[in-house]
This record gives sequence, structure tokens and C-alpha cells, in this order.
Amino acid sequence: MEQKAKNEQLIRLAEERKKEVERKKKEAEEKENSALRKQYEKERQARLEEVPREPSPPIPTLRKRYQAPQYTPRPPSMDSRRSTAVSLSEHSLSGLQSPPVPARWNQLRAAEDQRGVISELSVLRRQLRSEQKRLEVQLLQSEWEELGSPMSDR
Repeated sequence: MEQKAKNEQLIRLAEERKKEVERKKKEAEEKENSALRKQYEKERQARLEEVPREPSPPIPTLRKRYQAPQYTPRPPSMDSRRSTAVSLSEHSLSGLQSPPVPARWNQLRAAEDQRGVISELSVLRRQLRSEQKRLEVQLLQSEWEELGSPMSDR
């Protein structure tokens, strides 16, 4: 009878320890998740507050191409002045701006990759937790069998 009471008490203590360990793990996991959430929110705020990129200065060869000519061999006629002014203004507007750089795309892609990594990590964490629970149950069963075997020898 005493042995049975001791066994029950050992089982109860093991269960209490197990519950305590699980509670601590849950607390640590909640802290980790909240830290990840805070970090994600900070990054999201930083992206929202990010100043848009200003256009790059014109490429020197384009600048030279669209500048007014340095020499004037003869005064142009009235018709040629109009056509030159129109074509220069069209070229200067389109040529002075550099093509958009996909830096923002890279940032968005990196943020998306990070979210994917975080979700993969949470899936792996769940798998590890279930495997750990399975192993703990197996360990408790083996301990229970070990506790039962000395009784059968008597």
C-alpha cells in the first residue's frame, strides 16, 4: 500500500512538473511571438514612413545631348526655331528622369520572404512541440512500467 501511494505521488509530481514546464514553454512562446509581432510592426511603420526616392541626376551624356548648342553658325529661321524648341522640351522632359530602380520591389520581396520564414518557423515549432509531447508520454509510460516491474518481482 505504501508503495502504491508513493507511486501515485511520484506520478502526480511528474504531472505537475510537466504542467509547469508546459506553462513556462507557453509563456516563452507568447513572449517570442509578441516580440516578433512588435518587430514586424516596427518594420511596417518604417516602410510606411520611408521617404520616396528622389529621381537620379541626369546621365552626363544625356545632359550634354540636350543642352543648348554652344555654337551658332547662322541664325535659324522662325520655322526651325519653333520645331527645335518643341523637340528640345520634349526630349528634356523624358530624358532627364532616370528609369525607376526596383529597390522598393526588393524591399517588399524581402519583407514577404521574412513573413514566409516566420510562418515556416512557427510550423516547425508546432511540429517540435507535438513530437516533444509524444516523447514525454512515451517517457512517462516507460517510467510507469519501470515502477510497476519491481512490484511484480516481489
